[in-house]
Amino acid sequence: MKREIKLRIHEESDLFSPYDPDQMQLSEDMISYLKCKSEMMLKKYKEVYTLHIFSDTPVNEDKVRNAFREQLLLQLEDNRFSAKLEITKGLFLLFLGVVILSLRYILAERGEALYLDVMEIMGWVAIWEATSRAFLRVPDLYHQKKEHEFVSKADIIIEVTSPDI
Repeated sequence: MKREIKLRIHEESDLFSPYDPDQMQLSEDMISYLKCKSEMMLKKYKEVYTLHIFSDTPVNEDKVRNAFREQLLLQLEDNRFSAKLEITKGLFLLFLGVVILSLRYILAERGEALYLDVMEIMGWVAIWEATSRAFLRVPDLYHQKKEHEFVSKADIIIEVTSPDI
């Protein structure tokens, strides 16, 4: 199998979102297609591949390449921001859980039975949520980052062909 993703379009506008008047944002269908294909290729190959676009009509190659690069850069930046946010939330929840559990045990030593069970549950839930973020959400964001970087390194070849391929 070639290290190539083939993409067939009828015209340049098929690549872009119909809601973007400047036609610089890729369509959701295009993004999901590339994501699915790159995920499969990332499992098989660790090397850069080629994105081969076949078009029935002439395409502004620079515009298409820039749109792909911009979209991927935006997704990478969004991914970095999401990962930092998840880590920050996780650390805050871990701190909150430890504080709540500490308060619960301090109040228990003083003999005050005011909502001790509720405080214990809240503390452990906060710690569980922090752990969940660290071991489930952040690795998923890291995997998405690898996919985006993999796609961003792809060579883009655009070829105008006859519609009967």
